[in-house]
Order: sequence, then C-alpha cells, then structure tokens
Amino acid sequence: MRNISYLVHTILLAVFVLLGQSRVFAQKEGNIWYLGKLGYGLDFNSTPAGILKDGALQNGVNGQPFTMADPCGNLLFYSDGHRVFNRQHRVMLNGDSLAGGYSFQTVVAVPHPSDDSLYYLFTQNIRPLSIPPYSALYYSIIDMRLDKGLGGVARKNTFLYQTNGQSLTAIRHANGQDYWIATVEAETNRFVAYLVNKTGLQTSPVVSQIPYTFIYTRILRASPNGKFIATNTFTGLPGSPECTLFDFNDASGRITNTRLLPIKDDYGWAMEFSPDSRKLYWIMPASLQKNQIAQFQISGESGEDIAATRYNIALSQGKNHTDLRLAPDGKIYTIAGETLMDAIENPNALGNGLMYRQGIYPISTYLFLPNNIAGYNQGKQQDFTASPVCDGEQVQFEVKLNYKAKEWLWNFGDPASGENDTSTLANPLHRFSAPGTYQVKLIIRDRCGELDTLQKPVVIYPKPVVNLPEEAIEKCFTDVPLTFSVEFLPYTSYRWNTGDTTRSIQVNQTGWYKVEAYNPCGNSRDSVYLQVIPEVKAYLPDDTIVCEGNFTVLDALNPGAAYLWNTGETTQQIQVDKPGKYYVEIHNRCSVSVDTANLVFIKEEIGAFIPNVFTPNSDGVNDTFSMHVLNTPAYSLTICNRWGKPVFYSSNPFDAWDGRADGGQVIAGVYFWFVTATDCRGNPVTYRGTVSLLQ
Repeated sequence: MRNISYLVHTILLAVFVLLGQSRVFAQKEGNIWYLGKLGYGLDFNSTPAGILKDGALQNGVNGQPFTMADPCGNLLFYSDGHRVFNRQHRVMLNGDSLAGGYSFQTVVAVPHPSDDSLYYLFTQNIRPLSIPPYSALYYSIIDMRLDKGLGGVARKNTFLYQTNGQSLTAIRHANGQDYWIATVEAETNRFVAYLVNKTGLQTSPVVSQIPYTFIYTRILRASPNGKFIATNTFTGLPGSPECTLFDFNDASGRITNTRLLPIKDDYGWAMEFSPDSRKLYWIMPASLQKNQIAQFQISGESGEDIAATRYNIALSQGKNHTDLRLAPDGKIYTIAGETLMDAIENPNALGNGLMYRQGIYPISTYLFLPNNIAGYNQGKQQDFTASPVCDGEQVQFEVKLNYKAKEWLWNFGDPASGENDTSTLANPLHRFSAPGTYQVKLIIRDRCGELDTLQKPVVIYPKPVVNLPEEAIEKCFTDVPLTFSVEFLPYTSYRWNTGDTTRSIQVNQTGWYKVEAYNPCGNSRDSVYLQVIPEVKAYLPDDTIVCEGNFTVLDALNPGAAYLWNTGETTQQIQVDKPGKYYVEIHNRCSVSVDTANLVFIKEEIGAFIPNVFTPNSDGVNDTFSMHVLNTPAYSLTICNRWGKPVFYSSNPFDAWDGRADGGQVIAGVYFWFVTATDCRGNPVTYRGTVSLLQ
C-alpha cells in the first residue's frame, strides 16, 4: 500500500510540476451556446468565443433555448423546448414532441448530482388549457448512455406543476452539488422551487408566498452567487410593470424580502446580474420606445433605494435590443437587431466603467439568449475544512468543491509524521506531530485532467492546561507586587478575573485571583488566594480630654495584628477611666509599631475669673487684663474697641493684654471682650463682657 501511495504521489507531483500551477478555469458546462436562428452559436472554450454555424435551430424559437456541455466544455445536447438535439445536431433518441414552447423561458436542464450520465430536462409552455399539453411545468430524463453515448430521452413529459407562467430558471444549491428549479405561478402569489439532489428530483416543491399577486412574469433570473432572484412582473399596481427583486435562500429554496423597483413606464424585456451579484441590469428594447439598458446597485433596504442608483446605457438607434445574458467570459451579452451581439465588458464596474461595446459578434439570432444555469459562471470553487484541530487527535479533512474531481493529493506540511504526511484520499484523516501552524496543500485533478491547487494554514491547538501555585499564599507587604504566571501555550488566550488577558499578571492586594486559558480545543481554569500581610502603623491621639467620672476607649487599629498595652492588655481596644500616659506596641510577622497617648480628665463645668477694670500705667499693680478659665481644653480671647475693631487676640489662657495695640497705647475707655471655650465633651461655650481701661 505504501508503494502504491508513493507512486501515485510521485506521478501527480510530476504532472503538477510539468504543467505548473494551473489557473482555476470556469466550470464549462455552460461554455456552448446554441442560439435560435440559422444554426448560430458561440463556443466560450476559447477567447474570444468561437462562432458556431452548425446548429439545428434555424428559424427562431419561441423562448430561450438551452445548451448543456460536459465539465470539459464538450457539447452534449441542446433544446428549444420542443426537441432536444445531440452533439451531432440530430434529434436525440426519443427527443421530439417535448412539452415546451410558447414561453419566454421554455426549457432548462440540470445534471443529476450523483449520476454523471443522467440529466433532468424541464419544459414549460403557456398553451391554452384546451390544447394539451396544458400550461404547466414538465420534466424529462436524458440518459447519455443511450444511443451509443449520444444520449436519449429515457422518460418524457412527466407532469410536475400547473404554473400558467412563462418564467423558469435553474440555480446552484448552496452546497455546490445540488440544484433548484424555480418558477412563479402566474395570477397567484406563489413562488415554487423544486430540489434536484443526489437522490434525484424531489417532486414536492418548496413554496414561498409573495406579498403581491403577479398577473404574469416573463423572465426569472438568479444571481451567480444564488442569493438574489429578479423578475419582470405585472402586478396591476400603479406603475406596473416593474422589476421585482427577491432574496433567495439557496439552501432552503425560499424567497424573502420582496422589493418592487418603481421603474415607472420603462417596460423591461429582460434582466441580468453582474458576476459579483451586486449589480442588476434591466433592458428596455426599442420596440417598447426606450432602447436602453439600466444598471442598478443592489444596496439599500427598499426598492426605491435601489431604483435611485440607476445609470442608463444608451443603445444604438435602429436596432431592437432584447435579452441579457451573463456569459462564461464574465461579460453580459445582448442581442442587437437579430444580426449582432453587443456586450457589457466590465459588468462589475459602476457607471462609465462598465464599458459597453457594440458589434462584438456578427451572428444571427432571434429574440432570446440561452437560459443557462445560474452559478455556472462562478468558476471553480474549492475549499477544505479540518476538524477537530486539537493536539493528539486525528484531524478529519473534508473537501468542498462545486465540481467533481478525479484525483486528490494532500501534503499536510508535517514532515515529522513521516510517510503519513501525504494522502490520496478525498477526505483523509491525519494526526499532526505537535501543536503549530501547518501549511496544508491539496492538488486536485478534475475529470478533464486539469490540475487545481489549494493551500491553507491549519492551526493545531494544544489542549489548555493552567496550574497556579498552591491554593493559598501568604506574603508580607514588602514582598509585593507578586507575579502570577501560567505555562505558555501557543494559540491560546487567557482571561483573568482582574480583566487582564496576558499570561502573567502582577498583584499586590489580598484576594482571589482566577485565570482561564482557552482555545478551540477547550478551556482550563485555576485560582489562588493571596493574603498580603500589611505594615502595622500604631496611631493614638496625642492628648485626649475626658470628663471626670467618665471613660474613653483607645483604639490601636490595624485589625488582625497582635497588641501589648502598658496596662498589660492585649486587645485592639482598651477602656480607660484614669488620667495618664498610655502606650501600645503593635506587631505582626512583617512589622512592629509603637505609639503613646496622654489622657487628661477635667471637670464638666467650666470656671472663669474675669476682672472688669485694669490700669496699664506700669506701676506694677493691675497693669494687664487677663482671664483665668478652668476646665477647658480649648480657649480663645478677642478684645475689640467700641468701633468693633479687634485690638487683642490670643488662644493661650496665660496671655494678658497690656493695653497696647498696633505698637502704641490705646486710649482709656470701655472695651468689649469675647471668650470661646470647649467643655470636656467638646461642646462650645461662649462668654462676653466689657472691661474698663483707666489711666
């Protein structure tokens, strides 16, 4: 097995090196167009497209024809809704009398998603009910194995749905493999979508209700990305006919967000989307007195918003322009007078940048261009997924393609895994040797032998594990800040309860510290409690006044520390009822602090001796004015003259006034004094009076 794998690996790699890194070609099932007149067609397998003249459609068709090629761009069959022709331009075995015609979009076909030989061909007509086959949607099954590989109709004209409509289109499913067949039922508000998946056609449709009743629709167009559908409609509302735009869910088949674009009286024949699915083109032919193409940007919330982005392209006079179709070369083509084809060469651009060119191909056609499958112009799309992406586990790779492949070659970019570093399976398993980023390369050979390559980084994540120190840590204030760290893990994020998102944090406060490490492989949590022992600082009031007969409480603060008072007590607080000095020593295992307090006990009532006259004549008798205030811890004296101007102030009870102010002796007279004091409880007490100064 190892030798076979190695041989295939070597052959594929050699071919890849010889051809170089192949560009991604568009899917080629829609590369052939056969038109409706004089056998003309276009072959988009070359650039510019080759003109074909060997088709079987000669005299015009009553609707858009359809052409199907194989994935390599080789013609398989084409149809006008009445007949289906093989690649030799002959009516296919049992391929006549199909139930199509008399409808703008009369025929479309899609491959069977799980059988390369089978195709579902859908036909529609709007014949009167009295003429069978009635106005309805039918399907036939083409088997390309019949008639020696030329194909044949194995099942024909099976009734599917009574539509009474003219619009019919095919859309790629969101999974890139299946298809939706969509139509609008005329004179109703019903949008109908049929799913064709790996088990075949699902005959029970997905039906969406439209907010309006469409009297009729002519053309139904889906965007290349399968997210929008547009149609020209007649609702009977003011301003009809109009262009209607829907959001289409290419996974469920349902439409939502119906928007009517108010285009007034500009009757549109057909519409088409740009390759990027962000612009909508609307054609108004000369036969309807307009002869112009309008470009709209698919933006905004309403039809009015979209209509406001309109940009008009004036078309050549004298030629009736009908139909619009996005081709495999990324251009949008239109018919110019049934003898020429014009093109919008850069339909993704806005305004003048879209580059409208006349007379690209001198070919004869009728009113219609082919009704091809929306999404075939998207080109090849490749992707792969990897899951799970955790160290030590097998990673499942899954390829996602919108086309069918023949061979695969994987290189996981993991040389340490030895011979397991490559695989030729479509969806292999691989166990990577270590966490890290690996450049995984996939080389794909499609059914036409073309090689495509895809390279993507795949990150293999370690499983998160965090381990903090022991559950509880005690540190002195001198040992912080402290760093908490967890082990480095690549491609892993961290989240702390502090708000930090780094692997390490610095902490200096008591509390719980919690961390979570997480990545796509899970998460891991841990926590630690830090107890920071603070520095103790003893603080007692310097002097404390207490009323006689009462007590006070001294608090050394610093909860949690150890205490020793000179009273022998060891509590944080002590109760004191005697005067004196008290000191405390506070300590913990990280620091020591000592402080002292002086307690003074005084009587509750304030006493005072206040003279009412003094004679500052320097005779040594009664030369100053002073007060004797008792039992107060705070005191101030202010003396003013009769005009209220202070002449003396002191907060010292032992200071005396000598009758001087501003450097000189004041005049004799009456002076006013004010005393404020505080009792033992801290309550303010005020005294006032007069004193006579005699000379």
